Amino acid sequence: MYPAARKELSGQATVARLSQQLKVCKTESFIDKIDAEWLLYMASKDVDAFSSVIIADICSYWNSVSKVMDVTGAEMFPNLSPLANNFSW
Repeated sequence: MYPAARKELSGQATVARLSQQLKVCKTESFIDKIDAEWLLYMASKDVDAFSSVIIADICSYWNSVSKVMDVTGAEMFPNLSPLANNFSW
């Protein structure tokens, strides 16, 4: 869940594997949501704005990611951010 892996496809596969192995995902549909959000995360210009200076505290970084909103004003990463915060301690 380290931000440097954000632009790599291997990062997306890693998130799915972690979710399955740690049994944090109860359904395949949740894993699909995580996959979709990771693709948005990879391409997000909003995340680019603060990921160039990766905060020393990874939890602060993911708290910033969790505040990114989509065009409707909803959280862009409602499933990915909490998942990342669980892994980032």
